[in-house]
Amino acid sequence: MKKISIIVASLLLVSGVIFYSCTKDKNIKESKKDIVNEFVETLNSSKASFQSKSLEIGYPENPYDSMGIIHNNILEKVNNHNSLNTNIYEAISFLEHIFNKQLDDNFYINEFKKFKLQIIINDTAYNTEFINSLTNISNEEKGLVNNYFLILLHSKDINEVIYLSKVAELYIINNTNLSSKEKERILSTFAIFRNSSSFWVKINPQKLSSWYNNLMFAVADGVARYCIANCIHVNCDDFQDGKDVNMYTSTMSIMAYYGGGPWSK
Repeated sequence: MKKISIIVASLLLVSGVIFYSCTKDKNIKESKKDIVNEFVETLNSSKASFQSKSLEIGYPENPYDSMGIIHNNILEKVNNHNSLNTNIYEAISFLEHIFNKQLDDNFYINEFKKFKLQIIINDTAYNTEFINSLTNISNEEKGLVNNYFLILLHSKDINEVIYLSKVAELYIINNTNLSSKEKERILSTFAIFRNSSSFWVKINPQKLSSWYNNLMFAVADGVARYCIANCIHVNCDDFQDGKDVNMYTSTMSIMAYYGGGPWSK
């Protein structure tokens, strides 16, 4: 009888562990499923309550903020050299000087064409299908990135962009259902978009007076970073250090600038 009691107790214990494990897995899946909806609600609520005020561009709480800062420093160098007022080849030539590395013009032109076809829809709007078509990331991550761009592209001014981006970044930082790799990809993309937006709005080229067009230049930067993080279009072995990553994102940004609004040529 004692042996039977031990067996019964053991079975109950195992059953309890299995039930707990299944319940935990179910809760994690449900939590992940709710991430995108909660993220969108958080951004929309913050957008509705935002009152425009001057905000600092930087956000040190984001561990990848330096990527956006370095990206902007490169664009500033190109602009100060007056390369933005010449042509794409002059700009690329100056980038070669900055990075002390020869760039393949055809590679970047072809890359830009891919971006144009996959990220711009009806010659104006951001196309979510590019991110949605990726097979190596979760639907939750796709939803976070796509909704970030969709919501921020309809901001009223640069301060709202900065504010909403920081809200989004803090949400990602604090979320316990995202892996460290997912956070790295998302936060580095958001950091580059936030910083790049401020640069292009400040430059505000006369040939492209549209506020939306300036933000779309920043989309090129952010998506370029996201492509590298996911080894899309590129061989990740070619981007082993930050220098190569910055070279790629800044070159794609300038290609978008010369393409026009948005990236029309």
